[in-house]
Amino acid sequence: MKNIISKSILSVILFCLLLFVFSCNDNTSNTPKDPVLLKIAVVSDLHFYDPSLGVSGEEFEKYLAGDRKMIAESQAISNSALNTIASLPSNIVLIPGDLTKDGEKVSHEMIAGLLAQLEAKGKKVFVIPGNHDILNPHSYKYLPSGGKQKIDHITAAQFAEIYKNFGFNEAKYRDNNSLSYIVELNSNFWLFAIDGCIYENNLSQDHSTTGGRISSATLTWLKEKLAEAKSKNIMPIAMAHHGLVDHFPGQALVFAEYLFTDYLNLQKELANAGLKIIFTGHHHAQDISKADISSSFIFDVQTGSTVTYPCPIRYVEIDKDKQTVNIESQKITAIEYNLGGKSFQEYALNKLLDGFPALVIAQLKQLGADETSAALLEPIVTQSLVAYYQGDEPKQITPAVTQTINQLKAYPDNNVKLIASLLEGIWNDPTPDNSVLIDLKTGTITDKNTK
Repeated sequence: MKNIISKSILSVILFCLLLFVFSCNDNTSNTPKDPVLLKIAVVSDLHFYDPSLGVSGEEFEKYLAGDRKMIAESQAISNSALNTIASLPSNIVLIPGDLTKDGEKVSHEMIAGLLAQLEAKGKKVFVIPGNHDILNPHSYKYLPSGGKQKIDHITAAQFAEIYKNFGFNEAKYRDNNSLSYIVELNSNFWLFAIDGCIYENNLSQDHSTTGGRISSATLTWLKEKLAEAKSKNIMPIAMAHHGLVDHFPGQALVFAEYLFTDYLNLQKELANAGLKIIFTGHHHAQDISKADISSSFIFDVQTGSTVTYPCPIRYVEIDKDKQTVNIESQKITAIEYNLGGKSFQEYALNKLLDGFPALVIAQLKQLGADETSAALLEPIVTQSLVAYYQGDEPKQITPAVTQTINQLKAYPDNNVKLIASLLEGIWNDPTPDNSVLIDLKTGTITDKNTK
């Protein structure tokens, strides 16, 4: 009897030990799950330029006169932006294109070095090309004598090699028809990095193509991978250089090259495939827009450029369980550069406004306005574009702005009326742009700073 009891006790002990061992080896119940909260920093359109290539002379000044980017200051601005990102709690950094001024190989190599330093601080950086980055025939060195000379640009293959540690080597999938790729950020999130730039004809036409498109082959690939993500309960997020949703009524009339060709069909196809949010750049403006497509919707979160006022950085938290996107935006406030005693934000605004009226008048003439009408429109157009660059335009509107637009809408010239209607659309932006909470279940967006 004693032996029987002892064997029974021993059996119970052995069973408990086996249960304990197997429970310890149960990966499902004991392995820590991947986080459902994704923390991201977004910075766009760095337009980094190696200052040793020259920041003076007649040709360099001519370039600046036709484009209000802070190119001479770009290295100092990039250093400040990346140092700020290093201090943020985000562990993922998205850069949706235009890493360089005009695709200079040396500029690409230098910014890649800075991104490697950022990764050494614990961040994971992902990039895609912008329209300035690949096969750009305007890769120049500017000479003190006033001239300029062509220097090495890069090919698409070289882009993928230079930035191999910033998405391409980590890719779960690579597209055969573009530099698009997909990265498994963890078991809950996939990043769809979409290359929609058109660079194959740049050299023959002697300028980079501003517009973008997603080929039918790449769209098919994206939809297949979105379907796979959905089947695995993985939340997709995307980034692209060009806009997928128009950011004000009539944008496709005056700034079509900042949206994907066939963007209306693309937003429908991708939204119906399960994509609800995409991070974009290109237009140097802080703006969030939403497209409603039957029972689906998609948000386009456009981030401004570091080298154009107000020089923003976005911080984003995405909660998969709650299906929310929490966005905060901040501005670069200081750089190591001679600012002539001004604060950086004041300096950046002055840089934008210096010469901006001449650019606006030239653009208005291209849209059909005559000399008199262009001069009449310029002040309100400049004011409207600066507000668009900052985002949250309705918070900036004044009775004087409203009065001016109403007067222009009654003007006898149809071109003036058209421009006035476009400006009205900018100022009456229905979605907040800088400090927002997006609910991806309902499609609602809330301004967290509403007073």
